[in-house]
Amino acid sequence: MPRGYTKDMNIPNATPFRAALAIALFGSAAVSRADLIANFDSLSEGQSFDVLTTGGIRFHDVITYGGGSTNFTIEDASSGFLGAGLSNPNVLGFGGYVPGPDMQFGGIKSFQFTSDTVATTAGLDVWTFQGEPGLNTLTLRGYAAGLVIQTVSFSFDFTPTPTHRRLDLPTGVYDRFELFSSGPAQGGDSTIVVDNVTVAAVPAPATMAVFTLGLGVLARRRRVARLHD
Repeated sequence: MPRGYTKDMNIPNATPFRAALAIALFGSAAVSRADLIANFDSLSEGQSFDVLTTGGIRFHDVITYGGGSTNFTIEDASSGFLGAGLSNPNVLGFGGYVPGPDMQFGGIKSFQFTSDTVATTAGLDVWTFQGEPGLNTLTLRGYAAGLVIQTVSFSFDFTPTPTHRRLDLPTGVYDRFELFSSGPAQGGDSTIVVDNVTVAAVPAPATMAVFTLGLGVLARRRRVARLHD
């Protein structure tokens, strides 16, 4: 039988510099891309990782609010408990697993994932199974040059069955992604499993051209701003 158990998130309002970078990056997104997908089905249940690379995507820096670092765990989800949207048999779990087709939902604050190059979008399927009342939120963030460029999120409350959502970022150009938990329940952690993580990677040499343009626009906006101070 599945087992389960988010802090408020504050993303600063976009500054003019952040907006300039975003405009430059989004305007340059019409380049060829290579779709990467991680569905975890080639791995074995019970494997655990601090850093996991599969399907060309690197998963790293998974943490909880209360306990610091945790780990990624491969979990068999073939019992049918998750319903539609699953690529059988495996999902990405956190902090542990239950042998066989039954499964465990692990609590996290956040984890990050990246590809070898910048990307035009990313997304994932996520199932939540919250064990206590409280409106929590999961947010997929897309970063470029250390700035949050775009986010997509959904909120959920206590439920006797898992809640499934697909999160996909708007088209842009990104160099890192983060799934982030916030809210009052369970000390801030959300109990989840994840599947079908996709990244639309921008092949080189387009990667360097895109970032050069974006950073050039950012530097130009900064010079103009200083002249008007």
